[in-house]
Amino acid sequence: MICLVVILIIDDSIQDREFLAAILTDAGHVVYAMPDGESGVLACRSKKPDLVLVDMMMPGINGMDVLREIKAEQPSIKVILCTSAGSEVSVALAMRIGADGYIVKPFDQDKILMNIQRSLGLK
Repeated sequence: MICLVVILIIDDSIQDREFLAAILTDAGHVVYAMPDGESGVLACRSKKPDLVLVDMMMPGINGMDVLREIKAEQPSIKVILCTSAGSEVSVALAMRIGADGYIVKPFDQDKILMNIQRSLGLK
């Protein structure tokens, strides 16, 4: 069982945002989605999500910088990075900076939900 949480998706790919939003909304969560790092950081300040899913590679403010800003301002917010396969070095750095997990693209619905549960301490 998944508890209701507020989740913010930050991803420059509309397909990825819509896919993640559909999965998370179907699971009963409150979901907000932003198309870039700058709007995502602003939304994080105003929406106060429990968890943020952020794409690692975005133009402008990339996922690593978004992670740093969120953790500096609101360290209790859980942040899961979304990355392509083959980014092990970046993932290791992100985990040292404070990421609470990562999801490898292409997305798998069950792995997404399990990762969210684990990051929030629900499983």
